[in-house]
Amino acid sequence: MEIDRSIASLPIGVFETDINGRLTSANDAFRVLALGGGSITQGAAPWVNAQPAERSLAEAAWQRARETATPFTFEFRLWKPDGEVMWIHVSTQPQLGTNSAITGYVGTAHDVTDSVNRRVLSNQLIGLLDSSVDAVIVFDPRGELLFVNDGARTLIGVSEHSATTDAATQLFIQAIRDQVPREVVANPANNTWEGELGFRSPDGIMRTLALTLHIVREADGAVQHFSVIARDITEAKQ
Repeated sequence: MEIDRSIASLPIGVFETDINGRLTSANDAFRVLALGGGSITQGAAPWVNAQPAERSLAEAAWQRARETATPFTFEFRLWKPDGEVMWIHVSTQPQLGTNSAITGYVGTAHDVTDSVNRRVLSNQLIGLLDSSVDAVIVFDPRGELLFVNDGARTLIGVSEHSATTDAATQLFIQAIRDQVPREVVANPANNTWEGELGFRSPDGIMRTLALTLHIVREADGAVQHFSVIARDITEAKQ
């Protein structure tokens, strides 16, 4: 069976499978992306070239999706001839016959290497930030939290909840607004400020924090979000 001519030349990988998820047809983009340019092997799955462990995970995910009638998506690795790793994202949707019974599946495949690498790097950075005793938080101009590390939870008492519902977060952000000079935020030329901040921590002690505030702005100078690093220097000050 050949895939529909209208999608055969699409730049994204498109494939069709039978009721069991075995390939019946695919366009050239899919053959190049997932099959190394080779032809379809009878009874092969879309992830046939994945590593053995990932093939097993894909098969298990495929079976769960069929049993629960949920959309199927999966990411797996392939190795290019030069040894570089490439991540492929596949997803499928059922094809229905005249009596609404599933007759097979149509799917797409995309190279998502860049997004996977960014996600891995992001997770590594979050792990690094969480290992720091310094408080690190990111919030938008409305005071909504975008990120908070373990150090902030301990030192400041902020949580991952919205600033509108978390008292400790409100107090800390308000302290920043009250004590950081207004011209720092108002002047588009100012993007970084360092100074000291007085803040009463969850244990009731009035602490002095060494604060670094970084302002990320839009092209027109409007504030997009604030990044804050705070370190407890109370003992040193005393």
